[in-house]
This record gives sequence, structure tokens and C-alpha cells, in this order.
Amino acid sequence: MVLTGAWNAEFIDEQYQQWKSDPSKVSRDWQFFFQGFELASARESEVVLVCDEDQVSRQSQVEALTHRYRDLGHLLACLDPLAACPTD
Repeated sequence: MVLTGAWNAEFIDEQYQQWKSDPSKVSRDWQFFFQGFELASARESEVVLVCDEDQVSRQSQVEALTHRYRDLGHLLACLDPLAACPTD
């Protein structure tokens, strides 16, 4: 797959049409490219997420607690290496 300069849309479209008619007509690189292209463009059925409200609430509380530790923890940390840290 040798392309010089910018991608040429007409060339890619021509390769794609050849691949759709007979995959062996294009190089192995283009075969892999278009297989991935087809895979990515295939639509799956919609996924329905079922969430337990209690689990969502607990996860939210854990995230809020983690945020508080990160937000306020630097105020309680002993960051001065030359001063003695308070032990209260």
C-alpha cells in the first residue's frame, strides 16, 4: 500500500469497489483495511444498560469521597521537608 502525498479519495474508492467485487483483486494491506472498515461500520443492535440505583448511588458516594480527599488532602499534608510535621 504505497501512497504519496495526501490520501486520494478516488483511488481509495476504486480499491474499495474492487475489494467488494472480489477481495483478491486488491493487495493484502487493502484487504485488511477494508475488513476493518466493514467491521467498524457494521451496526450492532442497541445495548440497553440496566443500572441498579443503589449501586449507582454507592459509586457516586465513593467518587465524591475520593474527590474530597484529593481536593483537601494537600492542606493536611506535611509538605515542608525542613520543618517538623505536627503529630496531632
